[in-house]
Amino acid sequence: MKAWVTGATGNLGVPLIHVLASMGHAVSSKYVQIQAYDEVRKFVEEYRPDVVFHLAAIVGRRKCSSQNVFSVNAEGTKNIAKACSEFGAKVVFASTDMVFDGRVGKCNEDDETCSVSRYGQSKIRAENFILKSDVIVRMGMLISRRTTFPDNSTNEVVTPLYIWDAAKELAEIGCDPNSFGVYHLCSASPIMQHELASMFVGRLAATEKGSKESYLVSTRIPSISLSETLKNCFSNKHDFSNNFREVAYGPHRSAIHVPTKTLYFGASYYDISDNPDMTYPVQAYLPTELGVMLGDKCNANCTMCWQATRRKNQDIRPEMDAGMLLSFLKLYDTNLRSIELCSWGEPLLYYRISEVLQELSRIRRLREFAGFQPLLVHMVTNGSLDLSQLAHFAGMLSISIDSPDPIKYSEIRRGLKLSVIEKNISDFVMMDLHPERVVGVNMVITERNKQDIPQMAQFCKGLGVQMLTLLKGENLANTDDKDSFLVDDSDLGKLVEEASTYLPVRDWIKQHQCTTQEKCLVPFKSMYIGSDGHCHPCCRSFDIDYQMLNENPWQSRTAIMLRDQMFRNELDPKIFATCVECRRIRNTKYA
Repeated sequence: MKAWVTGATGNLGVPLIHVLASMGHAVSSKYVQIQAYDEVRKFVEEYRPDVVFHLAAIVGRRKCSSQNVFSVNAEGTKNIAKACSEFGAKVVFASTDMVFDGRVGKCNEDDETCSVSRYGQSKIRAENFILKSDVIVRMGMLISRRTTFPDNSTNEVVTPLYIWDAAKELAEIGCDPNSFGVYHLCSASPIMQHELASMFVGRLAATEKGSKESYLVSTRIPSISLSETLKNCFSNKHDFSNNFREVAYGPHRSAIHVPTKTLYFGASYYDISDNPDMTYPVQAYLPTELGVMLGDKCNANCTMCWQATRRKNQDIRPEMDAGMLLSFLKLYDTNLRSIELCSWGEPLLYYRISEVLQELSRIRRLREFAGFQPLLVHMVTNGSLDLSQLAHFAGMLSISIDSPDPIKYSEIRRGLKLSVIEKNISDFVMMDLHPERVVGVNMVITERNKQDIPQMAQFCKGLGVQMLTLLKGENLANTDDKDSFLVDDSDLGKLVEEASTYLPVRDWIKQHQCTTQEKCLVPFKSMYIGSDGHCHPCCRSFDIDYQMLNENPWQSRTAIMLRDQMFRNELDPKIFATCVECRRIRNTKYA
């Protein structure tokens, strides 16, 4: 069966798409301006869906205060119903319990509608456009682990339903060839909203404001008990792919609209219309991984530093605007799976690093409450400053140490003392660290220190470090004496092998010398933000500029074009030269 879901980016739309796909149905989440009948008719004629799940609507008290609510909710539904009637598609219309005024509870499917809100009135008008042979599904309060309540919740009686249970029931009703008419979808047990809120956070008090009893009962389908609803809500019952769960519970905006025949949304897989054997790669609706370049400030003057301007006492570049970064983190909160805080110098010197870490702590707690995997916070630091503020995060903390010899270390990392770094690392590993915090050391290899690799591994093991990463000096240096960083790597293999007897060694030297057969999925899940606020696919692609951070670059035309061309093996070298040349996609289908 072919299905089209309108409002696919909403809280119900995302799980509904996944449920339909898991049932084996072909799904389109194509965004269409439903107020424009010609656009609706054109897509229905081209796609020829068997069923249309019409969820698109304006919701929320503020948004519904405008006249536009009737244009979208009512006239848009009229256009959907008219086009579907012409081409024989069944309509499943998502309505609401707010079509009732709340004066009487236990409203069933046959009760007369009467609403006092503009939203409810727009839905009543929309229901009148739905044919009797089609389906209207009225739903009450939908909840998930991300449901929030006001500090003073109300005495409103509700019949809450877990959003994934609602999606499953909605899919089964819509795909049933014998279904028609009005359905009420709700839990079997009514509960006051403040009591429900207290089950979530345990500290909310009721107020008399907004007291009503417009809760639903169903006479057509079995209702799920309240206890089962809450059990499902807080279990891992719907623990699908990590990317999808980020999408399912994250904030949603307007649909991604790709001007091709590709039909896809979020992190699900969708068949390509002209090649049913190919599926779109996993793509988060909002970025799940971020790299953030904070700035250039540093408290050392390392010999291998690639900032020649600092050695010449020239002005360093401005740091990233903290207000912009913090607002961006608030917008993407639980979608964010990992973030790397980068710097051309020392990231802990960033002028508002404490505020950034506080915001990341908020996101960490939110993810933990929602049952998501922990937020990973990665950082490379020289280890000279206080590391304790990073203890409660998961992720990789890598400290830059280039020799276990204090004299040689001070010659390379000029301005720093190895004894201070040792103490900071020892104090940090003794803290109550997050169980998924990994502490490592990175070592820039030159001819001067390459023989120290085994001793460095032994040194790291003594400090309680879990991993040693090797970086090739010539890949980093941009200095006047560049020749001193050339490395004869003919004997590095033996040195690395010896070092590996003490602790795991991540040999980036070897990785950067060879090509990989992996598919490059970076643009489908991550984004790199430069200190100037411009966004790029990755840290190696500064010539590909999405747009400024404060303009939602993840959905920019350039970003969408890159993903689509990478999938189709049609990268335009004039636009995406960096990606065409990238070693991560060399010798792959993207090459």
